[in-house]
Amino acid sequence: MACNDPTDYYTLCDELRRSLEKERAKSAALSDIVRLLLDRISENSLDLVDEKMGDVAGEALGVMLAGNTALTTLGLDKNLLGDRAGVALATSLATNTTIKDLGLNDNRLGDVAGTALANALTSNRTLTVLTLDDNLLGNAAGIALAKALTSNTALQVLTLGNNRLEDAAGAALAAALATNTSLTKLSLFGNQLGDVTGTALGTALASNTILEKLTLERNQFGDETGKALAMSLARNKTLTTLRMKNNKMSEAVKEELREAAQGSKVLLFL
Repeated sequence: MACNDPTDYYTLCDELRRSLEKERAKSAALSDIVRLLLDRISENSLDLVDEKMGDVAGEALGVMLAGNTALTTLGLDKNLLGDRAGVALATSLATNTTIKDLGLNDNRLGDVAGTALANALTSNRTLTVLTLDDNLLGNAAGIALAKALTSNTALQVLTLGNNRLEDAAGAALAAALATNTSLTKLSLFGNQLGDVTGTALGTALASNTILEKLTLERNQFGDETGKALAMSLARNKTLTTLRMKNNKMSEAVKEELREAAQGSKVLLFL
């Protein structure tokens, strides 16, 4: 039975209770989800931030969401969710048509979950905000998300800060920006991205007409990146904010980037 009535939250909780009993009857954490749903749901938003649910409860919640048509905002930050929960959430997201904002910051999601979420984005046409900061996502997840961005036309905000992304993923994400038509904010702070990614971003920004905010702080970007970005700002007409603090550019190139940002009226944090 699907939770098809957006106002019938007790029906939603009853469905979840049955799923929990069937899947993990012995886990005390699962029964808590029903209580949390009753306590935390507000109109079309469900805030379960910092409940430390873990994989078992997270997986059950993911299964429940497949047929739910009530929620538009779901906050799951700081819940110790791993790949099993991530895959379950991704599976539901592939067919869910109401959730617009999904927060998964500060969990334990790795490449398996990241790739599953990316696959979901290839068919999902509703989600506009996906936050994945402070997880364990590596190159496989980054490359998969980049591929998804080449076809997804709904997602507007993607945050991937403090993960394990390297240039293979960074360059792929940059290439996706060249053709993506919806993303307005991309955050890649605190990864292991260098000039390969930086120069690719410069190339992408020269033709991108959608992205407004780009966060690249605390990476390994050097002078090649600074020069590439400076050149791209002369052609880009949509970027409004560029965050580049704590990288490895020389003072001379920083000044070059400042001048380019000033000329393009881009708010630069350097």
